[in-house]
Order: sequence, then C-alpha cells, then structure tokens
Amino acid sequence: MSARAKDPGNDSRAGNRNRRVNRYIAGALGGGNHSSRRHRWSDGIGLAFVAPDQITDSDNDLGQYNPIEYVDVQGSIAQDAVYQVDTRVAGQLDMIEQTITAEAAGPSILVRSLDNRRDGRFT
Repeated sequence: MSARAKDPGNDSRAGNRNRRVNRYIAGALGGGNHSSRRHRWSDGIGLAFVAPDQITDSDNDLGQYNPIEYVDVQGSIAQDAVYQVDTRVAGQLDMIEQTITAEAAGPSILVRSLDNRRDGRFT
C-alpha cells in the first residue's frame, strides 16, 4: 500500500472543503441554522379556528410565521391540512385558503412551519 493511501488526512481534505463551501452557499440561499430558519411551531390549549380563513391563539404565539409561509395543522378535529399564511398578527393567522370551519380551542392542536423543515441526509 502506498504512503498516500495511508495518509488519514488525505481523504478528508476535499470533504472538509466541500462542507465549508456548502455551509456558505446554504447561508446565501437562506438555509442553514440561522435563527429565522429554525423550526417554528405553536401548540397549546389556545389554538382555535374561525371560518372561513383564520387560526387564532390566545397565547399570541402566531406572530412568528411569515406571510406566504406554509404551515401544517395537526391534531384538530376537522382542520388537519396544510395552509398558506396570507397575513399575520401576534394572535391570529389569516390563511389564503378559505376552507377552515369553526372549531373551539383544543389541547392537542399543533401548528408547525413547513418552509424551514430540513430535508437532507442527516435529518
């Protein structure tokens, strides 16, 4: 076996360079681990639905979502779906879809962002 094949650092040099470059490219494209790109979610007993297009939260935790962002609703009786945010304030999201029916707040409802979910080799 040649000395070059035995050099432990030889195999990782290109890999380290690629990881550095990919980290900067991901940051330039809005990816990475920036605080604005981390997983956003809301849950609790204050989430309720108002027809035809509103999700409300008595804990005022919905201001973290951005307009045009996709959110996934889980744990609801009739609203389990993916919606797109139209406008937001601290305690209310208005959705582009007009398919929401009235539903009281429940303890098991979860709203989470789909725009910053990490899909990759290491997730």
